[in-house]
Amino acid sequence: MTNAANRTLWTVIGLLLTVAGVAGVLANRGWLPGVDADAPLAWPELREWWQDTDPWGLVVVGLLGLVAAVLGLILLLAELRRRPARALAELRLAHRQPGSTRVPGGVIGHGLERDLARDPGIRHAAVAVTGAAPGPDLWIQLDVEQRADFAAIREHVDEALDRFSRTYGLRPRRLDITARVVGPAPARVR
Repeated sequence: MTNAANRTLWTVIGLLLTVAGVAGVLANRGWLPGVDADAPLAWPELREWWQDTDPWGLVVVGLLGLVAAVLGLILLLAELRRRPARALAELRLAHRQPGSTRVPGGVIGHGLERDLARDPGIRHAAVAVTGAAPGPDLWIQLDVEQRADFAAIREHVDEALDRFSRTYGLRPRRLDITARVVGPAPARVR
């Protein structure tokens, strides 16, 4: 399920629960048209059925509530769990001559990290290469100095990505760059 579909689903569920809660409060206050505040909301047949199921009705409702709570907990844990993207295991570079070159996926990311970190304004670079070889996903995190020239850093990142594409023959399908501005390096005490 995509993030947008997930947000839409939870928005709809939240709205339905809100509407049900507001309707219950309005009925309790007698502000809901056609509903008497002193009359029970359950029709007489339902009340009689409920009284006939004593004590098993309460047990069944309790078990249903427990099942709903467990399912809700499972859903909540699934929503909170981060599923890391699968790293690119290996890239095969085919040449016109017989044979091919195999490059481990981690090496590709480390090479781009080193290339990005050559800029003096970038204190640290971390790269994750995930997905499939023809169009992998690139996840880049940069720690950028406060006094850095951001236009020059952007140009350096563009050039590094261009070198990456030319070297490996890969065009990123998805590119996610996060830049965090960091303060000056802490002073060393001797």
